[in-house]
Amino acid sequence: MIRIRRNPLRFSSFKERLEKTVIAYHAHAISSAEVMKELIKIVKEIASYLSTLSNNDRVALRTWASNARLESWREDPIGRIKGVGLITFQYLRMMGGIDTVMPDKIVKRVINEILVKAGLEPVNDDIEFIRKAEEVALASGYRPIELCWMTWLIQPEGKMMRMDKYSNMLSKI
Repeated sequence: MIRIRRNPLRFSSFKERLEKTVIAYHAHAISSAEVMKELIKIVKEIASYLSTLSNNDRVALRTWASNARLESWREDPIGRIKGVGLITFQYLRMMGGIDTVMPDKIVKRVINEILVKAGLEPVNDDIEFIRKAEEVALASGYRPIELCWMTWLIQPEGKMMRMDKYSNMLSKI
């Protein structure tokens, strides 16, 4: 089994993201204990698969990510895990070094607002959205992953912008 030896900040972020994805997926009235059990099961299944690729967690994640394809995400060994949706799949690819975006509600809202302001149609289909967001990023001089994280940083968290709240930590990431 893979041991997570990541920067605690990154692991915490990964755990929070995965937890939110699982909670959203199972939001139809299950208890917190059940959600946590499901989360642990999903994380163990992901780690179990990754451990077949390498004894080194970073190498395993990067190896998987470099071979994982958006177009066939449902046939991918991680994409087939119950509870792993496209958002989690894309998030893991990003953590594995792939320059892409995840189609979560915040990213979609911000990018679609930009598209509408530019006189373009918003994109609702997740796969099409990912392609369009990658196109927008490259056309604006940013990497897709940068555009994705920027959408998160400009969102308010309470009365404060996340960018302001976390500015002292950004240089450490």
